[in-house]
Amino acid sequence: MNMPRSKKPARILDGVSTPALAASAFQAVEDTFGVIWLSQPNGNARLQKIWRRFDHLANLELYTLGAAILLLREDGHDAWLKDKVRTIRKSPTSHGLVTEIIVYPTVGLGSQRLIPAPPKTPAYDFSASSSEGDIYYLSVKNHDITDEAKAFARQSAHLRKLWRERLARERKNLALYLWSDLPMSPDDFELALLHIKSERSTVVGEPISLKPSLYLKVASLTDPVTLAPTETSDTVSVVAPASPREQDRFQRNLRAAADKFRPLGRSAGIWNLLFMRVHVLADIDYLRTLAEQTLSRSDALVDGIIFHQPAYVRDSANASLLNHAFRVVFSPGYITSRKPAIPFRFTPPVGSCSFSAATIEVTADGAHACTLPPNTYIFQQGDIFRAYPQSSWNSPMSLASPASGIREHIVLPGLTISAKNPSTSDDLLVV
Repeated sequence: MNMPRSKKPARILDGVSTPALAASAFQAVEDTFGVIWLSQPNGNARLQKIWRRFDHLANLELYTLGAAILLLREDGHDAWLKDKVRTIRKSPTSHGLVTEIIVYPTVGLGSQRLIPAPPKTPAYDFSASSSEGDIYYLSVKNHDITDEAKAFARQSAHLRKLWRERLARERKNLALYLWSDLPMSPDDFELALLHIKSERSTVVGEPISLKPSLYLKVASLTDPVTLAPTETSDTVSVVAPASPREQDRFQRNLRAAADKFRPLGRSAGIWNLLFMRVHVLADIDYLRTLAEQTLSRSDALVDGIIFHQPAYVRDSANASLLNHAFRVVFSPGYITSRKPAIPFRFTPPVGSCSFSAATIEVTADGAHACTLPPNTYIFQQGDIFRAYPQSSWNSPMSLASPASGIREHIVLPGLTISAKNPSTSDDLLVV
């Protein structure tokens, strides 16, 4: 029976592939997961959330997944794919299985593609054989955002909601910047909320200390003359060090992932590897140090770890693209075996590849950015409404995004033009 086709507007992905190839990838996602399941209005699975969007980031992620599906089908792995899709549809939290699908076209051994593991194989997800007869077992793990990071984002969003309400009452357009030298607690957010409710909350000036290590600043937005007086423009940036439990959690996940190789034992010419997809905010250099310590143990069950840190980044011209940062760590035993330093090739369906992590920047006024250290929580959102006088109507207009999470809108007399279903941040949901 044919799946019902989506009636939503066509997706556009300029400059990445041919229109026909992009359309085939999007259709592959729809045919594989089913438009009814994908389009559920209240669906909580990440794939469902991103399917409801039509912005460039959403289309990049869907294209990546669709391209992986097409390649799996081309190589005859339909049964393996069907099994993964069945579980993903049943469990909204099974994002690790989506990562497995995307790993297939992303990683290869020389000119060879990975071989999906047989059903119900607990120790590994893929295997590959070298021309020298060595066998590589690859276990895919997803080290994603923590509950602490989710709570930080949720509390920051609530802070911004009250900030916008205050600005709307006073008919002002301003930026709010809140930062801490220590991990933030719910009490810290309460202090910020109390300040927003105070009489001087919208006074532009120097940073103030809400308590030792917690600071707040109110600033003017860039180019205020062009802001529409009929709308409320704002940006909110909240920055704090990540919880120390983030690093503890990685160590636990690393040990648990390595322990699953125990049933395979240790044999000459067989190499056990972990592929760990990590969140963009993770300190990949610190994780590499932990990995080196783990792999150096005499009882280590793993011979190497491949870190994959995808990120939606901006180049010097502020154009957005998908970057895949890879870091590879091998055990001393693998290094002394004189095997290739990096036997795998990395070819994600779309985006650039690098061996260094992307830098994270935050802006307090919609224009001026500063670079943040790794292992930092960041919340950045804003809406800038620009008024266009009639004299400029014949000039090109664009719905720009001057920084991550900051959206611009065009305001004409009696009409406000906004992007359809825009992304509220540059966080990746699927890749």
